[in-house]
Amino acid sequence: MPYNDFLELGVEGGFIAVFLWLLFLITFFRHAYKWKDDSYNLLSLIISFIVIQLTNFGFQAIPAMVLFMLYCAVTTIPHRGNSSYNNQVHNLSKSRYATLYLKRFAALIAVIVCLIFTITTFNLMGAFYDNWMVTKIPESRVTLNTYSNLNKRLNGYPMYHEKFGDALMNSKQLQAAIQQYKTALKNTSNPDVFSKTGFCYQLLEQYDSSEHYYAIVQNMQPYKFHPKLSLLKLYLQKGDTLMVRSKANEIKNMRVKIRSQKVQEIKKYADSVLYLLNTNALAYSVYTKKNDNLFSNQKQ
Repeated sequence: MPYNDFLELGVEGGFIAVFLWLLFLITFFRHAYKWKDDSYNLLSLIISFIVIQLTNFGFQAIPAMVLFMLYCAVTTIPHRGNSSYNNQVHNLSKSRYATLYLKRFAALIAVIVCLIFTITTFNLMGAFYDNWMVTKIPESRVTLNTYSNLNKRLNGYPMYHEKFGDALMNSKQLQAAIQQYKTALKNTSNPDVFSKTGFCYQLLEQYDSSEHYYAIVQNMQPYKFHPKLSLLKLYLQKGDTLMVRSKANEIKNMRVKIRSQKVQEIKKYADSVLYLLNTNALAYSVYTKKNDNLFSNQKQ
């Protein structure tokens, strides 16, 4: 993420978003320059905020953003006590009066929008706090009712739906867990959520759906062993000997970047599967049915 609001806005919103925001800044800059004697240093405020946006996250600094918008809205309304205002109003035509009242109306709308934005921000802060509290509760104390009670406030937050899905999966409510994981995936691309979704489908013996989600994780993390191990175990459960051999060979021949005990265990597991495939098909069949680690979802 760049430390530049304009680049971020261009990437996330495109040319139109950048154009509209620049139009807003230019409009207020012209207004501030025109009323520089009566606008309470609005000109310097706009320049300062542009500098902040060029070097940092102005949009994400919510208090600063709200104050900036409120200040711009308030200073847009000319003050009747100012001599420059009185002189200009004296020479206004009817069309200019209409423009003046239109500006006042726009300023009022801006103030209302800022107030709504402020209230929404406080609500989001409360939701983030609840979401943080959920992660701090020991799993032994978390119940399905705990998550259900938070649904209204945290609905749409990926971490909440992932944790809710974990609780449902631990309670063997696999279909409900899948729905929670899919809801989380609407707002996140976390590989762990894809992997958990695939594991639930694997337990339900819906192998095509499970393979689909495991394959997504493998494409996202081609350098990791765990996604390939998940697919290997899926093919073992499915009884697809051809794919078992292919995936076991892939794990065996995969280059190790950082040596660890877990990586060695995965490679040893793949070697054991290949050995049984090459020596005794009956032993392989018994091995795949009795292996205690076959359905483990622990990350390797």
